Amino acid sequence: MDTEPLDDWAGGIAVRSARKRLANAQRIVRRAEVEKFRAVLEMIDMWAVPERLGVEHTAAERRVPAGAAGAGEVGQFVAMEVAAALGVSEPVAWRLVHDAASLRSRHPVMWQAVQDLHLEVWQARRIVSACRELGLDGALRAPEKSASMGYD
Repeated sequence: MDTEPLDDWAGGIAVRSARKRLANAQRIVRRAEVEKFRAVLEMIDMWAVPERLGVEHTAAERRVPAGAAGAGEVGQFVAMEVAAALGVSEPVAWRLVHDAASLRSRHPVMWQAVQDLHLEVWQARRIVSACRELGLDGALRAPEKSASMGYD
């Protein structure tokens, strides 16, 4: 009795089904990463930036850059809240805060591509990191430069 064709057929269906589930899981992960960035940005936006009082005290919250040049300022304790919510260290949370703020403020075209799932968050974070030393004008022109070099 030869059952090999039936086994191949059933195996092919199982592989296609697993492939669909895998692709779906990857879309869910990508959407979750975008949602994480959106939540961090919402925390940045809602976090009260402390007034400059001219008083330095170790317990006083200070204004600090939210990201690279042009990304604005935020109260320094926002990173502790992000760290607590994600269960990560404060330095890891700061990198996330800086990357999210810089991506939105300095690379709006790329931020839109991330939200539209055309670019993955990890890829955007690498580019944001590579452009950290650029001034705001240079960062905003980065999409023009990549287009002129054929990276669209």
